[in-house]
Amino acid sequence: MKHLLEVDPKLVSIILPVYNGEKFLDQSIQSCLEQTYVNIELIIVDDCSTDNSYKIAREFQKKDKRVVLIQNTENKQLPASLNIGHKVAKGSYLTWTSDDNFYEPNAIERMVVEIEKSGIDITYSNFNIIEENGGFKRKFVFNEGSTILLGNTVGACFLYKKEVFDRNNGYDEELHTVEDYDFWLQASIHSHFNHIPDYLYNFRIHKNSLSYHLNQKHSSSKVDFNSRLIKSYSKFFRKLEFSKERGYSQLFSKLHQHRRIDVFSFFKNYSSFEKDMKRIYRTAININSESNVTDIDLRLRGNIETYKKNQNIRTLIEILKNRPVVLMGYSRSRGFRIILKCLF
Repeated sequence: MKHLLEVDPKLVSIILPVYNGEKFLDQSIQSCLEQTYVNIELIIVDDCSTDNSYKIAREFQKKDKRVVLIQNTENKQLPASLNIGHKVAKGSYLTWTSDDNFYEPNAIERMVVEIEKSGIDITYSNFNIIEENGGFKRKFVFNEGSTILLGNTVGACFLYKKEVFDRNNGYDEELHTVEDYDFWLQASIHSHFNHIPDYLYNFRIHKNSLSYHLNQKHSSSKVDFNSRLIKSYSKFFRKLEFSKERGYSQLFSKLHQHRRIDVFSFFKNYSSFEKDMKRIYRTAININSESNVTDIDLRLRGNIETYKKNQNIRTLIEILKNRPVVLMGYSRSRGFRIILKCLF
């Protein structure tokens, strides 16, 4: 495979959107240009920054002909900047990164090898979570049992074929803050994913990052995230031609965020839900039925255990009638604790 990459190395386009990211931009750009896989183009899209971001990017462009620099005349936000970068990209394989994060030197090469070897459409890896000063915080390992229908299983380090972007018609510019998850969710209908267990990326946590604000319980970003997540699920179910959605967009949005659902009502309609899920498994080629069923079961268990309104006898009866494995099919000791909470 190494020989194949040397004989016919496909061009990889890395899109780097930046808005007032001068603090960490230098390191982010360097990590792209210092990849062991050298056949890349780095497309930096400056989203009308008011700091020195454009100036920093311009200096790199002067030194390296692989750098393409675009400056938006007005602030368009992340999904629009991603589309602008992707539309000028010439690569067979595409990815994007953030101005506050950085790659490991072999990241692009490792992901290209994976796609070339396996023939899949999208590959993604584990990554390190780092402090604002660059110090190591912890490793982020993806749970192989998790599914894209209930959360972003792709994360921050990925590579995909150009056809994936084309089939998705790009990133949804109305879904800022969920544009990445929406992209993967829609792609799960038509594209094959594969996980690399290596740590190829460094994801920085700091108070100015979007991910930090999304994790603040009462932030406006969190409210926007919720409404846009519902829209993303609505789009997904429309693409699968569900004539009756049965409230699935709201349901999956709540399960995705571990928010309370009415477990009693859910199991009252479980036969219809089960039938509709089988339809999804037949149609969406990257949603594994076994993993997804398990993921839903475990989220339901957590919902009952966490929220007192779901702890009652009538809910317990509906679970035992429709899917007793939710209580007894996994950790039995935990299942018994849930039963006791429902009884007393």
